[in-house]
Amino acid sequence: ELKLPAREESYSLEAKMNGEPVADPIEIEPGTTSQTISVTGTGVKYVEIYINGEYYGTEKVDFTPNG
Repeated sequence: ELKLPAREESYSLEAKMNGEPVADPIEIEPGTTSQTISVTGTGVKYVEIYINGEYYGTEKVDFTPNG
């Protein structure tokens, strides 16, 4: 689950791993503060978050059994 900024207008959210989109862009409604995105992988990966095409931040995703 990604933590997002609460905004007064809708915006486009895009998630990428290694620069490649992991899902189609998602339209986020005003006031939304989190969003779940399904990703797959092994080990530890980093998902880059873009809002309206601009880099917002990176989320660590741990796929290890005890992660």
